[in-house]
Amino acid sequence: TLPPLLAVILALSLGVSSGEGQQPIDAVKETVERLKKAVGNRPLIQKLILERMDFEEMGKRSLGRHWRGLLRAEKKEYLDLFAKYVESFYRKQVFESVEFLESVDIKYLKQRSDSEFAEVDIQIFARNNKISITFKLHLVDEQWKTYDLVAENISTVSNLRAQFDRIISQHSFAELLNRLREKIKELD
Repeated sequence: TLPPLLAVILALSLGVSSGEGQQPIDAVKETVERLKKAVGNRPLIQKLILERMDFEEMGKRSLGRHWRGLLRAEKKEYLDLFAKYVESFYRKQVFESVEFLESVDIKYLKQRSDSEFAEVDIQIFARNNKISITFKLHLVDEQWKTYDLVAENISTVSNLRAQFDRIISQHSFAELLNRLREKIKELD
């Protein structure tokens, strides 16, 4: 299981809303405030998290070079399983730890953005810990959605890509799908 602070970081990373013309850093702040207000309301927390994450972009990047060689039906099946896997994997840790949001201080440092992609750097202070986080965002239907989180220079997508590449290289794409199915059953 994730330590509470990392689960909170994940909750923060899972997506940000955007009003028209809203800056990515402001969208991150807005999402944090909405999550703080949702403490104790599990259905609202789940809705906030799931509607704001770009599973498709995260899934494509996590598969890396293998994405291009897939058939359309394989891509769809993989993305469906990938979204269920990510949701299942983090559901319990995030829901159990979101209350921790009330006890951390968050400093919003800076953003880098163009018309479609952005990065927002923050620091989270809890007790004697300070963690640097970079949100990688993608503009989709006028909403900034998270597709990667880099915590202390460790990228979620890069980590998944290395694991998935190892499975596909040693076994097959079908084996990756089987393992995702197994993990989803195990976690649910």
